[in-house]
Order: sequence, then C-alpha cells, then structure tokens
Amino acid sequence: MRLEAVPIEGLYSPGGLFSLGPIGDLSGLKASIAEVGVINPPLLRRVGEAYEVVSGRRRIAALKELGVKRVDARVFEGGELSDLEGLKLLFYENEHRVLDMEKAEFLAKFRAAARMSDAELISFALPLLKIRPSRKSLARYTALSELDSDTKGACYDGTITIDQAFLLSEIEPSMRALLLNALVVPYGFNTNETRELIRELPEAAAITGKPVPRLLEEIVAGVKGKGGERKKGIRRGIKRMRYPRLTRAEEGFDALLRGMSLPKGAHFSHPPYFEGNYLDIGIKAESEERIKEFAAALSKGLEDGTIRALFSLIKTGGVEWEEEGD
Repeated sequence: MRLEAVPIEGLYSPGGLFSLGPIGDLSGLKASIAEVGVINPPLLRRVGEAYEVVSGRRRIAALKELGVKRVDARVFEGGELSDLEGLKLLFYENEHRVLDMEKAEFLAKFRAAARMSDAELISFALPLLKIRPSRKSLARYTALSELDSDTKGACYDGTITIDQAFLLSEIEPSMRALLLNALVVPYGFNTNETRELIRELPEAAAITGKPVPRLLEEIVAGVKGKGGERKKGIRRGIKRMRYPRLTRAEEGFDALLRGMSLPKGAHFSHPPYFEGNYLDIGIKAESEERIKEFAAALSKGLEDGTIRALFSLIKTGGVEWEEEGD
C-alpha cells in the first residue's frame, strides 16, 4: 500500500461490494473538508488502470460536489488486498458508525465474497460485527439483508426503526409492502403498533373473510380526520373487524356516558372485555361544587335510565346492544 494522488473522476465501486447504504446528506462532511481537508485518506484498490473504492465513498462524493479533482488516497495493488480483507478494513474504518442494517449487508457480503458457511459466519463474521454469535442472530440479520430497497431505505433514513425492520422482515413481501406503504410510513406507526398490525390484520381478515388489502382499503376509507386522529381511527377500525361485538359494546358505553354530561374528573368504567357485573365509578374533585355536579349527574342518570342501560350493557357483554344495532 502507498499514498498516491488519484484523479477522483476515475474512482468506482463495481458490483457494490464495498458500498453500504445510501450516501446520505453530505453537507456536514463538505463543510468539514472545506475547512480542514480530508484527514483520513480514502482506501482504494487498483484494478488494471482504474481504482476501486474500498473505504471513503462519502468522502469522495463530497469532494466531487466540492469540485476537487484529485485526492490523496491509500492505494493497494490488485493482489495486495482480497475481497475479504477489503471488507474487514471497510468495517474497521467505519466501526463506530455502522448501523444494524449495514451489519446485515456486511454479513451478506461476507457470505458472498468469502463463500462462508453458516458455521463460519457465526464463528467469525457475527463476532466481528458485534452481533451475538448464534443461529438465531444469523437468521435475523440474513432476513434483514434480504429486505427490499424500500424497507431498507425507510430504515436508513429513520422513517422506521431497526426493530420495525426486523418485524417486517418476518412477513411475506406483499404484506410487508402493504403495511410499509399504506400504514407504517404514511401514519407514523411505531414499533409496538407495527407489531400489532402484523398480528391483528391477518386475524381481522380471517374473521371477515376479506383479503387484507380489501379490508384495509375499507378501514382507511371510513376514517376521518388528519394525522394522529386518522391513525387512531385505523386502529379502531381494525379492532372493530376483529372484535365486532366488543367494539360495538364499547362504543355504546361511551355514547351513554356522553349523554350523562359528567363533570371534569369523573369517570365511569366497565370491566375489562365486559367480563364482570359492576361499574367502576369515581371522581377527582377540587371543590364541593364539583361533587355537587357529580351527584346531580348521577341522579339524572338514575332517573332517565342511563345508568340502568349501562348495567344492562355490562351484564349482557354487549350482546343486546349488538342486536339492537343490527
């Protein structure tokens, strides 16, 4: 290896062997280079009369945008650096900022470049990448490396978390694309919500006998509002498809409470899943007047039959309400 001034225009990375993730925003890097220059020279491998970029792809891209024509680089002759050794150097040079998605891509490249078996990947590549060496870890990161470009891109740009990417890697491609493009990205579903979607949508489809795309189209079409309200509406819609009687009972319970005009701080709660024969009633009151308002609302609810209707709804588990709604 030697230090050499190399024309930037002639640099390339064939087949993407040493390319990991998108180039990303170069503004900070360009500002740093413009101020102090390139502190860590790129690492290249000579291939015939050309130069292959092993490490320093972002630095070279920043230099190109700055209009720089040549760069001092560390150059290996073709026979000095194998694909495997180049990948190891690339990792060591970027170890402090390698993301999990990039680790997955490193793993795939180690498998392809060195023709490593699963056992070799577990014993060598996973420890190198700071991944727990096990068959489960190998399977998870392999699935991550095989994700489509849209899912990888969403992970790289921070639209979804790496945990969401792991979850999405476990489902078949068409379902993954549907969730990612129709729900997770547009409405900002978080990791736990994504996990629920993966579990709940197929259940709702099985209950209704409708394919997931059609089911989802119907749910989204029936949702009003914007932003967070639409996301809540979609989640309620899925729940309604999965538990129609329970959802209708909850909606009926809420409708009855709205008619009581309870004062601030008061609450009426039903047993979880309507499995019980009681009402949980209480109030947080900061004044005697608030308690009087609560007492008046209770009295009105007893007189007009609202509280009797609440008890009836609880005791039947929502069955009567559902029949009336039908």
